[in-house]
Amino acid sequence: MSVLLAGCAHHRPPVVASVPVKPAPVHSIQNPALALLDYAHQLTAFSPQAREAAVNAARNDIRSQPNATDYARLALALGTPGQRLYTPDEAARYAGLALKTTPSPWNTAARQYLTDYARLYTQLTRSRASNSVGATSAVPKAGDDAHASAGSSAEVQRLQTELAEARRKLAALAHIEDRLDSADSDN
Repeated sequence: MSVLLAGCAHHRPPVVASVPVKPAPVHSIQNPALALLDYAHQLTAFSPQAREAAVNAARNDIRSQPNATDYARLALALGTPGQRLYTPDEAARYAGLALKTTPSPWNTAARQYLTDYARLYTQLTRSRASNSVGATSAVPKAGDDAHASAGSSAEVQRLQTELAEARRKLAALAHIEDRLDSADSDN
């Protein structure tokens, strides 16, 4: 475990891709949680235009034949910042749809990831809404914008930290689950 943590200090920033790569289908990757994490990682490497293209591609897939996997991909694409189509409330909604749609390809770790994703993006949306309501209901004072911006920025940072921690835990759970599966198949 310490080797993994030590490696994080030397993590290189992702190379920005200009064209989205169609992710591997969930059924082609043995662990659906890892497939979701891989796709989320790919999205961070995309350019803003490629992220928008990923949103549009997922929307088109859902229009043609909706399924849990495409709902999850749309949730992840909509929730990836740094693009014009970034909408946390829709990301939370589609993550919820991914969990409710049957047939469900999700194992325990993937279900937990999508549940946490929906919860964190719902909280982010609520905190932004409460900041907006508070800002419009009172007469603004000098410096209020900077204070509100700093407060929402801190909230976003806290939620991003929670999401990163949830992703780390899910990756560890997926690894344990894979080891258990391989131990079962060896017996």
